[in-house]
Amino acid sequence: MSEYVYALHDFHPENEDEIALLAGDRIEVIQKHDENWWQGKKVDGKVGLFPKSHVISALLTPEYVYATYDFYPQHRDEIHLRAGDRIEVVQKYDDSWLQGKKLDGSFGLFPQSYTVPAPLTPEYVYAIFDFHPEYQDEIYLSAGDRIEVVQKFNDGWCQGKNFAGRFGFFPQNYTSPTPHNSWHASPNPSIGCRPTRRAQAKL
Repeated sequence: MSEYVYALHDFHPENEDEIALLAGDRIEVIQKHDENWWQGKKVDGKVGLFPKSHVISALLTPEYVYATYDFYPQHRDEIHLRAGDRIEVVQKYDDSWLQGKKLDGSFGLFPQSYTVPAPLTPEYVYAIFDFHPEYQDEIYLSAGDRIEVVQKFNDGWCQGKNFAGRFGFFPQNYTSPTPHNSWHASPNPSIGCRPTRRAQAKL
């Protein structure tokens, strides 16, 4: 099984057999030359030496989280999160802080309390009706939209991110796991009716 590491710091090579690293780079370890230098392969296919001191071992099982709140960094080693961001977890510092990489490549620390666990593969649903928000924390849906699901609650509501990147609540019964053009009308009168939002517990 291949071994992978993540770069914790940028590395600027001084010799031709070394590779440049940016914090957050994922590297496949090819050979451990000694206790200080390893040889590896980056995602772009470049192969070379890098200092072991600049990397950390990747988690054996990849883990992802979703940001459920905006987070504004106060230190240089932290990253900005927007509610709905999907982040790959690189390192768990303690019960309070994680280190991870966003889809845009930004890498750094963020508070675990601002996130919820995410599946390895994102879950999507499709809007089968237009939904017009009544509250600021809800998102607009247009029939046919694909929505990335972040959380499901036991009162019939979900949290997710719509086609425009907006994050918020939407009613599950306005959506289907299949695209709109393959959905057929249901005789169930609850379909398309706004459910009442109650004290929400995750499913």
